[in-house]
Amino acid sequence: MSQAQVLTSPSVSLFNGRPATTSLAVAEYFGKRHDHVMRSIRDLVDNCPEEFTAPNFGASEYTDETGRTLPMFIIYFDGFMLLVMGYTGKKALQMKLAYIAAFNAMKEKLDKLAKEERAALSSDVKPLSTAASRAPLRSLVHAWAQVSGVSHSALWPQVRAHFQLSRIDDLPESWLPDALAFVQEKIDQCVKGLPNPAPATELPPAPAPEERPLVYRDGKYYPMRRNQKHVVGPREKAIVDFWSYEYPRKEAELEERFKKLMEGIDEAIGDTVHQAVAAIGRDADTMFSISCMLEGLYTAKDGAREAFKEALRLARLHMRMATSMATALNR
Repeated sequence: MSQAQVLTSPSVSLFNGRPATTSLAVAEYFGKRHDHVMRSIRDLVDNCPEEFTAPNFGASEYTDETGRTLPMFIIYFDGFMLLVMGYTGKKALQMKLAYIAAFNAMKEKLDKLAKEERAALSSDVKPLSTAASRAPLRSLVHAWAQVSGVSHSALWPQVRAHFQLSRIDDLPESWLPDALAFVQEKIDQCVKGLPNPAPATELPPAPAPEERPLVYRDGKYYPMRRNQKHVVGPREKAIVDFWSYEYPRKEAELEERFKKLMEGIDEAIGDTVHQAVAAIGRDADTMFSISCMLEGLYTAKDGAREAFKEALRLARLHMRMATSMATALNR
């Protein structure tokens, strides 16, 4: 280790981030021979527990006036106190007090620097986004889920991984534009793979005005037909075309399949009632009523119908949100 830069006497400077002095500085300041100071330190090292001497006395070297490399010790505060404990006399007492003051001054300087560093780090911390500020990002991820056909709960890990976050709540506010751009890029990649819309002559009629997607402009949502200045971008047009033509066809197919499924359930319910009544016999009404049994059987069917309607409603809502986000980002 090279010799530390010597400060004004008494010499206390930083070694490995800790206030310390050297055996050479102690010898010079107290007017003692350096080899005597070295001998005293070696005696302490030999007779004190290593857990004390190891962190308080460090072997080092210095270069003298003739260019020779000679040994010395770096002495930290507790080691210094133990070393000079045997130095007596009024002058030695004054020197020890001066050295202690120099150690304390260096410690105060370190504390001040540490406080300034903590303040600087605090000022560099980026404020985190809030649930309200992440609302556009959530809407865009839901649009991504609709276009890609993947559950949005499976898409959020991709967002977190891209920004190296363990939780989406840790996303800084200043990163929100980048997060929106990342998700929009994923949507664009999915939209490129969508089928081309059918020729205009074969297109079904456009949905009623109330089914038109809302558009976000100037801090509010309003129907697209009221915004005469809005120019539809290519990505937005692809989503609108899918929403206007392809989605109604798919929804009609789903409704037809669900209708057939309900008819099958009705047949199964009829067979079940017939078999139950036949098995129980003529005294069936004394045990339970047919209406009671039918009510239990039809409850599951009604629940399935309501769940299907709700799924269609959410799908329409997500398509509106996807178009709104594409419009809001001017895509």
